Amino acid sequence: MRAAMRCFKSFGAKASVSGKPRNVAAMLESGICRMRWVLAFTGAIKLIDGAFTLGGVLEISALGRTLDFVLTDAFPVLTSVVFLVLARGVLSVRWASLLCVGAVLGYALPVAVGVGLTGADQQLISILSGTLLVLMIITPLPISTLIVLGALSIGVAVAIEVSPLGLRPASFGALFASCWFPAAMIALGSSINHWHARNFRMMWLAQWRLRRQQERILREQALTQRLLVSVLPEPVARELQETGACRAQLEEVCIISCDIVRFSEHCARLPAQLVVEELRRFRRGFDECCAPHNVETMPSQGDGMLGVAGLWSHHHKELRRPVIDAVLAMLAFTARMGDPDDDNRDPELLWAARIGVHVGPVVTGVINAKRLAFDVWGETVNIAARVQQGGRPRGVLVSERALWATRGVFEHAPLREIQVKNSRVRVGEVTGIAAPFRDAHGAPNDEFRRIYRAEEHPLINPDASAHAA
Repeated sequence: MRAAMRCFKSFGAKASVSGKPRNVAAMLESGICRMRWVLAFTGAIKLIDGAFTLGGVLEISALGRTLDFVLTDAFPVLTSVVFLVLARGVLSVRWASLLCVGAVLGYALPVAVGVGLTGADQQLISILSGTLLVLMIITPLPISTLIVLGALSIGVAVAIEVSPLGLRPASFGALFASCWFPAAMIALGSSINHWHARNFRMMWLAQWRLRRQQERILREQALTQRLLVSVLPEPVARELQETGACRAQLEEVCIISCDIVRFSEHCARLPAQLVVEELRRFRRGFDECCAPHNVETMPSQGDGMLGVAGLWSHHHKELRRPVIDAVLAMLAFTARMGDPDDDNRDPELLWAARIGVHVGPVVTGVINAKRLAFDVWGETVNIAARVQQGGRPRGVLVSERALWATRGVFEHAPLREIQVKNSRVRVGEVTGIAAPFRDAHGAPNDEFRRIYRAEEHPLINPDASAHAA
């Protein structure tokens, strides 16, 4: 029973045709699917008919009954089984066409031989005509090929009729009947097949054009998405595409201000092309250090760069994670700069920079001028810039409020005050990850990650946790 079910499933397996021309492959695939169902049904009927028929059309002898069974039942059943077995899986255009030709010949030629042997028996002529009509309609081959196959079947019948092989003598009227009636069915079936093939080509061409248009639209949408993401943060780009606008928001974030040391001197001393190239490398290094830590980088303004950590982090109750992310990103960035007194200095970043980190509320939004630009504004941005100005080259200067948010996971110099407009801000320079929270290579350890992921963690006074640089 299981073997029979597996055999039935293998017969029902779908066939697909690949190759060029694509419209021919599509028409062959559709036609083979149609032929599988028709031949499977016809083969089953022939099998039942051959099993229960007592005698046949050739009522001459036992040999005649045997020929009747072989020609009108056995060959069609065998053809159906072979076609169902071979016409599955992925087929080439040539192999699919050969299978269709074999199916036509397997069904038409045995009946044509029977017509010739019986001297153009009327019942067999009707069977041959009906067989050719069905085959001409369902077979997905060119009209010229179908006409040749049909003419071959008629020619075989006539040739046997006029030869000594015929079991009955054939009159002229019988010869004429064995020609014109099957030929009429061939013409009718070919006309129907041609009409169907033309409609199929038109439908396939329309679907192909529609797919091309859809693919072009998808490519343009992907290009638009990439362009938007290249100039805007991904959440902003997504909101802009979905709603056509971006809402202005007030958020608590961590601001990173980065400025190249002595950039004006570099511009005056170095060739313009070299300045642009080094600035491109510097910006790329800044972006590469910020991306792994979920820090959004803002458009550059000259030699100044701006990063924002904590955007769209409404699920956080505090800014601990964004501030830690920002400091980690800047420690990685200053490590790329290296030490001017070290011969093993990374040649990628030839310039030094001062970095300032501060937390506070900012206004975010998109300016719809000639070019889309997402930016942040507010006193927090200005304080971060002042903190950066108070730092030393290759140093990460962090405000006291940001240090409170780090929960003591970083080593920093003792706090000091810097002048910011009409007030003073306490700051400390972060020198690395504190000893209890780093591994042998200076990277964050499990305790560091536990504090980072914890929902609540006690505050640590930056003055009490300060470690001299």
